[in-house]
Amino acid sequence: MRPSYATARKARAPGRFSGLAPVRRGDWLYDNATALKAPLDAKSAFMREWHPANQPTPIDKSFSDAAMTEILVTPLHVWHGVMRELEDVPSGRHAADVKTPVLILSGAKDPLFPPEHHASLIKAFPRAEAHVYPDFGHNFLWEDPADVGRRLAGFFAGQ
Repeated sequence: MRPSYATARKARAPGRFSGLAPVRRGDWLYDNATALKAPLDAKSAFMREWHPANQPTPIDKSFSDAAMTEILVTPLHVWHGVMRELEDVPSGRHAADVKTPVLILSGAKDPLFPPEHHASLIKAFPRAEAHVYPDFGHNFLWEDPADVGRRLAGFFAGQ
């Protein structure tokens, strides 16, 4: 599974990903996020690409603009810390410690966490409830909030 995961990541975004973990030094996301400086610039190439409106399916413009406003006030230490935490962390590293039910949701068109990542989580959490949104990306919650809400409500109602 691991070689196909790396291959798929590289095929989906050539030059952006170098390995199996969600992010690594040398990857587009890691390098751009850790290079951010205050104040964040909405017109920078990274922020234009990171903009919430850049989803596989259209989302409401007023929502995406509001989300971007929030993104721009995210402190630098959060951006940098998230990159450090994601760097070289294998999927399911702490799975054996999880004793509660698990829900795994993902978008099949997610450029950061492709379907192979979802499969690795299923392998790590074999009793998990899981669903892949075939037409959505990384922020599937923004693309179909009603369905995601129903799935979350159903999952938590079963607890």
